[in-house]
Amino acid sequence: MRWCARSAFQITNAARMQKRASRADELQTVLARNSGEETLRNLDKSHGFTADEIHALAGQFPERFTVERVENQAGKGGRPSEVLRLANLAP
Repeated sequence: MRWCARSAFQITNAARMQKRASRADELQTVLARNSGEETLRNLDKSHGFTADEIHALAGQFPERFTVERVENQAGKGGRPSEVLRLANLAP
């Protein structure tokens, strides 16, 4: 019984990891088209990546992505934004 459960877990875990790697590749492609950065809000609205998923992918692939909180420029007002950047482009 334990062997069966462990085997099933390994199979589903491998599939889950493959899906996350695929989503990370999609996210990297979107960022590459947008100068290497995009707001989490726009990634959710326009590309179907939720903030939770982005944070999970950035945590799992820190060599590829960084999430930063960016204060708005003087005179523009508004709330600070969370921005996802390709790790090799992070300031």
